[in-house]
Order: sequence, then structure tokens, then C-alpha cells
Amino acid sequence: MGSDNRLREQICLLAKSMFDRGLTGGSTGNISARTEDGGLLVSPPAPASDGWTRRGWR
Repeated sequence: MGSDNRLREQICLLAKSMFDRGLTGGSTGNISARTEDGGLLVSPPAPASDGWTRRGWR
């Protein structure tokens, strides 16, 4: 798995953890992370229909 895919997976896990602990409600807010090459990954505005997955990311 490439480093960007690992970072996407980590963002998904963080978002799920925050939701499970009641730290955020629904699909409010976004989570972002800087990639090794200086790019930026930003979570989608709402979870995918099958939960917090990497599907639908651009």
C-alpha cells in the first residue's frame, strides 16, 4: 500500500474514532493531512455509504 493510501486509511480510522467517542456529530467538519510530496489529502464532507472508507476520495 502506498504512503498516500496509508494516510487515507489513518484519516478514516481517526474520523471513526472521533465519531465513536462523541467528539463530532454526523459528517460535520473535515480532516486533512499533508502528504510526503507536499500534497494535501482532505476527507470527503460525508462518510461513504459503507462507512468511513477511502472510496470517493480524489
